Amino acid sequence: MSERTTQSTIDFEPALHEALTSRADAAGGSISELVNSAIRLLLIEDQQDLAVFEERTDEETVPHENFLNHLETTDLLSDGEIENTNNSYNWIRAFDREEIQALVAEVSEAYRSAASMTENWENLEAVIHEWRESAIAILSQDLTEALLDTEDEVPLTPPAKS
Repeated sequence: MSERTTQSTIDFEPALHEALTSRADAAGGSISELVNSAIRLLLIEDQQDLAVFEERTDEETVPHENFLNHLETTDLLSDGEIENTNNSYNWIRAFDREEIQALVAEVSEAYRSAASMTENWENLEAVIHEWRESAIAILSQDLTEALLDTEDEVPLTPPAKS
Protein backbone atom coordinates (compact mmCIF):
# COMPACT_ATOMS: atom_id res chain seq x y z
CA MET A 1 0.00 0.00 0.00
CA SER A 2 1.47 3.30 -1.02
CA GLU A 3 -0.68 5.49 1.27
CA ARG A 4 0.05 5.99 4.94
CA THR A 5 -1.97 3.49 6.96
CA THR A 6 -3.07 3.04 10.54
CA GLN A 7 -2.82 -0.40 12.05
CA SER A 8 -5.85 -1.93 13.75
CA THR A 9 -6.79 -5.36 15.00
CA ILE A 10 -9.95 -7.01 13.71
CA ASP A 11 -11.21 -10.31 15.06
CA PHE A 12 -12.78 -12.39 12.29
CA GLU A 13 -14.87 -15.50 12.65
CA PRO A 14 -12.74 -18.44 11.44
CA ALA A 15 -14.89 -19.09 8.35
CA LEU A 16 -14.78 -15.40 7.38
CA HIS A 17 -11.02 -15.27 7.85
CA GLU A 18 -10.61 -18.35 5.66
CA ALA A 19 -12.83 -16.82 2.97
CA LEU A 20 -10.95 -13.50 3.11
CA THR A 21 -7.58 -15.24 2.90
CA SER A 22 -8.72 -17.29 -0.06
CA ARG A 23 -10.17 -14.27 -1.85
CA ALA A 24 -7.08 -12.15 -1.15
CA ASP A 25 -4.84 -14.92 -2.51
CA ALA A 26 -7.00 -15.25 -5.63
CA ALA A 27 -6.90 -11.48 -6.19
CA GLY A 28 -3.19 -11.27 -5.53
CA GLY A 29 -3.73 -8.84 -2.67
CA SER A 30 -4.03 -8.75 1.08
CA ILE A 31 -6.86 -9.01 3.58
CA SER A 32 -6.18 -5.36 4.48
CA GLU A 33 -6.77 -4.33 0.86
CA LEU A 34 -10.04 -6.29 0.77
CA VAL A 35 -11.26 -4.77 4.04
CA ASN A 36 -10.30 -1.25 2.89
CA SER A 37 -12.18 -1.78 -0.40
CA ALA A 38 -15.24 -3.15 1.38
CA ILE A 39 -15.32 -0.24 3.85
CA ARG A 40 -14.87 2.24 0.98
CA LEU A 41 -17.82 0.64 -0.87
CA LEU A 42 -20.00 0.76 2.25
CA LEU A 43 -19.18 4.43 2.81
CA ILE A 44 -19.95 5.25 -0.83
CA GLU A 45 -23.25 3.40 -0.48
CA ASP A 46 -24.01 5.37 2.69
CA GLN A 47 -23.29 8.63 0.84
CA GLN A 48 -25.61 7.58 -1.98
CA ASP A 49 -28.34 6.59 0.50
CA LEU A 50 -28.04 9.93 2.29
CA ALA A 51 -28.28 11.76 -1.03
CA VAL A 52 -31.45 9.85 -1.92
CA PHE A 53 -32.93 10.55 1.53
CA GLU A 54 -32.14 14.24 1.06
CA GLU A 55 -33.81 14.26 -2.37
CA ARG A 56 -36.93 12.63 -0.93
CA THR A 57 -37.37 14.69 2.25
CA ASP A 58 -40.47 16.39 0.83
CA GLU A 59 -42.19 13.10 -0.01
CA GLU A 60 -45.03 11.88 2.17
CA THR A 61 -44.16 9.00 4.47
CA VAL A 62 -46.53 6.05 4.22
CA PRO A 63 -46.52 3.62 7.17
CA HIS A 64 -46.23 -0.04 6.19
CA GLU A 65 -49.68 -0.85 7.61
CA ASN A 66 -51.27 1.89 5.48
CA PHE A 67 -49.48 0.53 2.42
CA LEU A 68 -50.85 -2.98 3.07
CA ASN A 69 -54.33 -1.53 3.62
CA HIS A 70 -54.01 0.27 0.30
CA LEU A 71 -53.08 -3.01 -1.40
CA GLU A 72 -56.16 -4.64 0.11
CA THR A 73 -58.50 -1.87 -1.00
CA THR A 74 -57.10 -1.99 -4.52
CA ASP A 75 -57.84 -5.75 -4.52
CA LEU A 76 -54.20 -6.78 -4.90
CA LEU A 77 -54.30 -8.88 -1.74
CA SER A 78 -57.72 -10.44 -2.04
CA ASP A 79 -58.10 -14.21 -1.90
CA GLY A 80 -58.73 -16.21 -4.99
CA GLU A 81 -57.00 -17.49 -8.05
CA ILE A 82 -54.55 -15.46 -10.05
CA GLU A 83 -56.44 -13.73 -12.78
CA ASN A 84 -54.96 -13.35 -16.21
CA THR A 85 -54.56 -9.57 -16.14
CA ASN A 86 -51.91 -7.13 -17.23
CA ASN A 87 -50.66 -6.96 -13.63
CA SER A 88 -47.65 -9.28 -13.61
CA TYR A 89 -47.52 -9.23 -9.79
CA ASN A 90 -51.05 -10.51 -9.26
CA TRP A 91 -49.58 -13.72 -7.80
CA ILE A 92 -48.71 -11.84 -4.59
CA ARG A 93 -52.40 -12.04 -3.70
CA ALA A 94 -51.81 -15.66 -2.65
CA PHE A 95 -50.02 -14.56 0.50
CA ASP A 96 -51.23 -13.14 3.78
CA ARG A 97 -49.64 -10.11 5.47
CA GLU A 98 -46.98 -12.06 7.35
CA GLU A 99 -45.98 -13.93 4.22
CA ILE A 100 -45.78 -10.67 2.25
CA GLN A 101 -43.57 -9.20 4.94
CA ALA A 102 -41.34 -12.28 4.69
CA LEU A 103 -41.31 -11.96 0.89
CA VAL A 104 -40.34 -8.27 1.10
CA ALA A 105 -37.60 -9.03 3.64
CA GLU A 106 -36.16 -11.86 1.53
CA VAL A 107 -36.29 -9.86 -1.71
CA SER A 108 -34.75 -6.84 0.04
CA GLU A 109 -31.91 -8.94 1.43
CA ALA A 110 -31.26 -10.52 -1.98
CA TYR A 111 -31.29 -7.05 -3.56
CA ARG A 112 -28.85 -5.66 -0.99
CA SER A 113 -26.55 -8.63 -1.50
CA ALA A 114 -26.63 -8.22 -5.26
CA ALA A 115 -26.21 -4.44 -5.09
CA SER A 116 -23.21 -4.78 -2.76
CA MET A 117 -21.79 -7.47 -5.04
CA THR A 118 -21.63 -10.16 -2.34
CA GLU A 119 -24.02 -12.18 -4.51
CA ASN A 120 -25.08 -12.05 -8.12
CA TRP A 121 -28.37 -10.77 -9.52
CA GLU A 122 -29.46 -14.31 -10.40
CA ASN A 123 -30.01 -14.95 -6.68
CA LEU A 124 -32.55 -12.09 -6.56
CA GLU A 125 -34.30 -13.52 -9.60
CA ALA A 126 -34.32 -16.97 -7.99
CA VAL A 127 -35.88 -15.62 -4.77
CA ILE A 128 -38.67 -13.91 -6.72
CA HIS A 129 -39.15 -17.00 -8.89
CA GLU A 130 -39.50 -19.30 -5.85
CA TRP A 131 -42.05 -17.01 -4.19
CA ARG A 132 -44.03 -16.82 -7.44
CA GLU A 133 -43.97 -20.61 -7.85
CA SER A 134 -45.18 -20.97 -4.25
CA ALA A 135 -48.05 -18.57 -4.99
CA ILE A 136 -49.07 -20.54 -8.05
CA ALA A 137 -49.03 -23.75 -6.01
CA ILE A 138 -51.10 -22.14 -3.24
CA LEU A 139 -53.68 -20.86 -5.70
CA SER A 140 -53.87 -24.03 -7.79
CA GLN A 141 -57.30 -25.62 -7.34
CA ASP A 142 -56.04 -28.90 -8.82
CA LEU A 143 -53.15 -29.10 -6.38
CA THR A 144 -55.41 -28.26 -3.43
CA GLU A 145 -57.83 -31.02 -4.44
CA ALA A 146 -54.99 -33.51 -4.87
CA LEU A 147 -53.56 -32.70 -1.43
CA LEU A 148 -56.95 -32.99 0.24
CA ASP A 149 -57.90 -36.23 -1.55
CA THR A 150 -57.63 -39.11 0.93
CA GLU A 151 -58.88 -41.86 -1.40
CA ASP A 152 -55.49 -42.92 -2.69
CA GLU A 153 -53.60 -42.53 0.58
CA VAL A 154 -51.32 -45.38 1.57
CA PRO A 155 -50.02 -45.53 5.15
CA LEU A 156 -46.26 -45.25 5.49
CA THR A 157 -44.44 -48.26 6.83
CA PRO A 158 -41.30 -48.14 8.91
CA PRO A 159 -38.11 -48.46 6.87
CA ALA A 160 -36.70 -51.96 6.57
CA LYS A 161 -33.51 -52.62 8.49
CA SER A 162 -30.70 -53.89 6.33
